[in-house]
Amino acid sequence: MAAVHDAASSSTRYVDLSQDGAGSAVELVLDATGVVRGSVEFANGEPVGEAVIVAEPASALVRGRVEGTLRGKHVTVADPGGRFEVRGLVHGTYNLRAAALGIPLHQRLS
Repeated sequence: MAAVHDAASSSTRYVDLSQDGAGSAVELVLDATGVVRGSVEFANGEPVGEAVIVAEPASALVRGRVEGTLRGKHVTVADPGGRFEVRGLVHGTYNLRAAALGIPLHQRLS
């Protein structure tokens, strides 16, 4: 289980109903508050407005199937000046990818 909000997310909590008991209360705390801020620019220094940015954990262990299913990809769109913020990240190392508007969706996020 995990809780996800625009500004934060919870750590993943594994619940075994045979051990923890069916109907037991589960508390998820929005404690993943990591933020990556930056800007996207072309090689000539010109901002890439409305670029799509994807943040993925660098560690293969963190990118597990369960985490990916619960949290999805961390995706945001830069403002017209190329500035962006990705919020609700578990603290760690991330790989960032960006693509300018007009790139087909399957090429941007694959």
